[in-house]
Amino acid sequence: MSTFTKIPLSGAVPAAGSTGGRQLKVTGHTTGTSITVHSTPANTTTMDEIWLYAFNKHTAGLVLNLEWGFTSGATPGTDDLIKITVPAQSGLICVIPGLILMGQSTGPAAGTLKAWVNTDNDNLIQLSGYVNRIE
Repeated sequence: MSTFTKIPLSGAVPAAGSTGGRQLKVTGHTTGTSITVHSTPANTTTMDEIWLYAFNKHTAGLVLNLEWGFTSGATPGTDDLIKITVPAQSGLICVIPGLILMGQSTGPAAGTLKAWVNTDNDNLIQLSGYVNRIE
């Protein structure tokens, strides 16, 4: 029988430099400078159901780029990228509605969710959410 455990996004725990559960500030501007929002365990038996919300404090809409599901050390391809325009001064907007992310069978390697915004201004989009871990 599977067990469900509600956990914080791995990028929002104190060990990642944030205060447990606080919003993650998106500071990256390209795929090479993206922030890690969440990483799964490096196995194929644990499923992470991710719920992610965005807040945009800027006076203009911004494109949030989410690198979905590629493994650590890999370069995301166009099939791994989710682009969402977050309207000006709005949120919390649901940007990941409970999608499943798992580790990969090759490696083994963790599945990752990373984020960046098409602007040179840091901290204009903030992310919050949680994970339902299914084991």
